[in-house]
Amino acid sequence: MNLLFKISYGLYVLAAHENDKDNGCIINTLMQQTSSPEVLTVTVNKLNCTHDMIEKTGIASCAIISEKATFDIIKGFGMRSGKTENKYEGVAAIRAKNGCLIPTDGVIGYFDLKVSSKVDMGTHTQFICQPTDRVVFSEGDEPLTYSYYQKYIKPRPSQEKIEEEGEAYICTICGYIHKGPISDDIICPICKHGREAFVPLKGYKKEEKMEKPKAAPSESEEKYICTVCGYIHNGPITDDIICPICKHGREAFVPYLQN
Repeated sequence: MNLLFKISYGLYVLAAHENDKDNGCIINTLMQQTSSPEVLTVTVNKLNCTHDMIEKTGIASCAIISEKATFDIIKGFGMRSGKTENKYEGVAAIRAKNGCLIPTDGVIGYFDLKVSSKVDMGTHTQFICQPTDRVVFSEGDEPLTYSYYQKYIKPRPSQEKIEEEGEAYICTICGYIHKGPISDDIICPICKHGREAFVPLKGYKKEEKMEKPKAAPSESEEKYICTVCGYIHNGPITDDIICPICKHGREAFVPYLQN
């Protein structure tokens, strides 16, 4: 078991705009670092076209993908290159205040971001940002986690495909199949992950996508839970609430659903 795969991530569309060009890519690295002042970070592979655009302009927008999203948004923004293709062709989208183009189908909402500094992380750059605007499309939807994507959305290779490929390796992140022997320095041409993401296709366990779980019914008494420390607030919630345990603000609270 690779313990790295047990770290929890969300999935997001990171959008960029430079001159007349729009682009976006899938990331799993949006993080809130502080609540006062609000500081968010996004970490992007240097091979991505989106990375170069953000580095030049200092602006970006990050859309939070919903559990209701289909594989199309992951495939469209995460499994092809913006250097050669228009990822927004045929995609329903709106223009943010900072100029970035935001997909709307299967998206909960988005943050507009202004880069204040950056950290060189070798293969990636971490952009440290201040949110300049935020828009909510759907308050009731749950954000898409990497685990949920793997279980309920990502397609599985057919047994026939596995048997006909011979010696081959599959990227467990995006499903790309590499034919022939594999080297330690391989980089997936689709999602840019390294050797650790590849496993032999022959031994890859084929699993059908699981049925999506039903949302738990809400209790009659209104409650909210702090997603940072687990503190439960009873009753209606105000915009200026501060968690008495971890001191985070309203953005850390979500409705608490009990089984």
